[in-house]
Amino acid sequence: MLAFWALLLAIGYYDWQHRRISNHLCALLLLSIACNSLIVGQSIPISAVLVNLAIALLLTLPGYCKGVLGGGDVKLMIVLAPAWQPLFLLQAFTIGVLGLALFMTVKTYLGKAYVRTAPTFGVDSERGYSRGLPLGTAMAMGGLLGSALSLLQH
Repeated sequence: MLAFWALLLAIGYYDWQHRRISNHLCALLLLSIACNSLIVGQSIPISAVLVNLAIALLLTLPGYCKGVLGGGDVKLMIVLAPAWQPLFLLQAFTIGVLGLALFMTVKTYLGKAYVRTAPTFGVDSERGYSRGLPLGTAMAMGGLLGSALSLLQH
């Protein structure tokens, strides 16, 4: 499971920096999910995977068709389908997108107020969201925060 989180964080970081999601990292992430399922025996039912595939496509295809999301975002959501239960996938998506949108909005406004002193964190205060919302970063952040919250509840 450590390899899964390390790869998801790498995807999130790379997406934040370059707004691209690597095919190689997605393939490795899928391989880590398969290995975890085979070695540890942690797998989710095929019905849950199919529900997750439907959720992934319903959440990403409209944005892809409008040009708001890239193919890598769709690909990442499909790769994550066998990793989590449907409720957790929705939770990670919601937490990640809302948290990242809030962070980017605050950063954009701080960047305008303190142009020379505020750290950029990769967000151009003049362009704001013009590079889009990096869904890979959002899913990494949402997955980690969602996992932390579920650990705190138990």
